[in-house]
Amino acid sequence: LNQLLGSIIRQYFGRFLPSSPTAPGAGQHPVLTALCSSITAPQMLRLRKTTLHVIHENYMQFKGHAPPPRLASVLAFLLEVLQRTQSTELCDIDLVLPDVLKCLVLVNELQVKKLSTDIVQYVVEGCQAGSGGERATQLTSVFRQFIQDYSALYDHRVFSMLEMV
Repeated sequence: LNQLLGSIIRQYFGRFLPSSPTAPGAGQHPVLTALCSSITAPQMLRLRKTTLHVIHENYMQFKGHAPPPRLASVLAFLLEVLQRTQSTELCDIDLVLPDVLKCLVLVNELQVKKLSTDIVQYVVEGCQAGSGGERATQLTSVFRQFIQDYSALYDHRVFSMLEMV
């Protein structure tokens, strides 16, 4: 069932994702509408986790240092999800944050930098506002792994980005 749901999300996401984040109707994506509808919390969380997994696997993978196609549109979609749902879930930290941090280090396009910075800010603020230490622990773990993975080659960028956070 999860594979079928993932396949449906992949089809809808690919078909309705605008070529640029400023294209008309960018905020009316059917998957975004479903994620922000009034379905029950367990259903929404399952849909959110599956959607983020599809995005991670199919739309956020770099080819060497080349960014994925339509990266700004994907980031705009992720930011819109965070803004509309006004919550940060563990799946956001696990699936979204590492990819977005990678974008901040490897992509110089201003629009991508701005969207990535906004997403990181939303995730961090969501962890601060949320109760319980599980999100904070996971956030710390993701940042620690990010520092280990990128500080040797991109030390200046990594630490200036962390300073901003």
